[in-house]
Amino acid sequence: MLKLTGALCEEELSDLLNEKISELDGEINIYLDGEYMYSSTITNGVERLPASAPGDYPCTYEGVRQCTRDAIDNMSTIPKIICIIEGPTCVGVQLATCAYDNCGGYQL
Repeated sequence: MLKLTGALCEEELSDLLNEKISELDGEINIYLDGEYMYSSTITNGVERLPASAPGDYPCTYEGVRQCTRDAIDNMSTIPKIICIIEGPTCVGVQLATCAYDNCGGYQL
C-alpha cells in the first residue's frame, strides 16, 4: 500500500508516484458540485480507462462538461492522481480551458 505523509510539492509527488507506481491500487472518482464527472480503477499502477471520444464540443453547459470529462479521461495516470489531489482547482482549470476553447477563445 502506498501511503502519502506530509505535504509534498507537485514535483515530489510525481517522483514518488513514478517510483512506487506498481504499489498503487484504488479508484479515482471526481464529482463537481455533487455531479459525477469521472471514474476509473487503478490496479498495480495500471489504470483501466473508460471509453471517451474527444472531439469538438458545443458551447453549452453539457458541451463544456463533456469536454472537461474527456480532458481528465485523457490524462495519464500520474497527472490524473495529482489532479485528484488538487481537487476543484484541477477540474476548474480543465473546465476553463474547455470553455475558452469551445466558446470563442480570445474573441470572448
